[in-house]
Amino acid sequence: MSSLFDADAHIDDEETASIRAYRTKWWLWCLIAAGWGCSIAAVALRGGAVEWFMAAVLTMIGLISGAAPALAAAGLSAIREVEGVMLRDGGEAGIHLSIARRVAFPFVWIAVREEIANAYTMKESRVVYGAVFIPLVEKQKEIVYKLRRLRRGSHSFAPLTVTVGDWLGLTTITKRLACPSEAIVVLPALPTGERMDEAERGAQYTADGIETVYTGTGRDMGTNVREDAAAVAKTAGIGPDSRPYRDGDSLRHMDWRSAAKGRGLQTKLHSLETPAGTCIVLDTCAAGYDRNDRLFDACSGWAALAAEQAAAAGAPVTLLMQQGADAGVSSGSGAGAGVINVVRSGLEGDSLTRVSELLLAMSRAKCDGGESIAALLLHEERLMERGGAVLAFTGDWRSGRKWGDLAAYAASKSCRLELFIAVQSAVPTYAMREQQKWLESSGVKVTWLPIPAGMYELPFAEEGGERHVYA
Repeated sequence: MSSLFDADAHIDDEETASIRAYRTKWWLWCLIAAGWGCSIAAVALRGGAVEWFMAAVLTMIGLISGAAPALAAAGLSAIREVEGVMLRDGGEAGIHLSIARRVAFPFVWIAVREEIANAYTMKESRVVYGAVFIPLVEKQKEIVYKLRRLRRGSHSFAPLTVTVGDWLGLTTITKRLACPSEAIVVLPALPTGERMDEAERGAQYTADGIETVYTGTGRDMGTNVREDAAAVAKTAGIGPDSRPYRDGDSLRHMDWRSAAKGRGLQTKLHSLETPAGTCIVLDTCAAGYDRNDRLFDACSGWAALAAEQAAAAGAPVTLLMQQGADAGVSSGSGAGAGVINVVRSGLEGDSLTRVSELLLAMSRAKCDGGESIAALLLHEERLMERGGAVLAFTGDWRSGRKWGDLAAYAASKSCRLELFIAVQSAVPTYAMREQQKWLESSGVKVTWLPIPAGMYELPFAEEGGERHVYA
């Protein structure tokens, strides 16, 4: 079984458009039909060897290039099997295609084209896989390929496009075969196995542009979005029941012994100070992300990490986001644009199991161009638990006034609001620092979260697998 061509088509539109469109050459068939008619007439009039030879050659061309593709395309069927329907961002899924035909007629080639579309992106996003092979007398062809570096969302398969053609390239017959298969769900996540620099670890920049690295313990979610092992090592000896001092902490809870040893100001934590719960706010306003899908994916990945860390600390986690009914989440006040949807973590199992429903809802989140969630939360009094921590993840750093109002509302309910802003640059601009200075004066702690370098890699389809037969 020979493989003539295998196309690893990326998500890029130019490469997708470059895939060859196979067409029947009708003008050549007109010439062949005219020649065949003339040869038959010559056989009837003269009956010489040359006339008989031309008639036989043109008749064979008609049978091989015309009848063979039609017979080979009759009764085509396909079955698709997907290995790995639940992945994390950047993961891979194995696809096994089995294409069968009713008549094993030779002298044809078969081209296969797969399209996998992501339904939860602002811009059209799809991965295309193509392959061409010559089956000879085999009735069944097994194709195995992998979808690599898939991005957050739900990836569904379009009907399989199969094109059958003759060796001379005169005839092509295209069919779209229905291959029902489960969609691939990709949960939000940050790149794994990648050593990130200081900026990519979620470094904190002050209003003056000076970088500081968080040194809080794992319980302090607001200052530990990504655990920094080096920073934790520097604070060894502080103990799990203390955290860095923040403005407004009572002096009675100060760890004066730790301060005397030169470890900085620390605040002792007591069981009664433990937050009632962690509220993850994910902003899906398209304007805040400049219609950049990867920026929103990075923001979702940071939010997923925060949810997992909060669940690992034993706190209940609630996800708030504005999303339509297709998000597959339970809504607190209806469905549609401009509505807050609420998803709460489970009560049993490990931390990943508890937040699985939250991650699934984030994977189906789509920026729909609605209103900023900061303004919507001001009208939803039931969504914030008193004494809890509110971690807001957004790409909208320009709407400082709305986040300031939300911080005042959270303070009235004894909630702590922290703002995590996803940006494309590793260093905030002057305008960003000015916005941060104003927000911090309103009592909002701001953290800039850049897109990790590993998230810029494009998804693609790659041939390979244990069951693949190479030429």
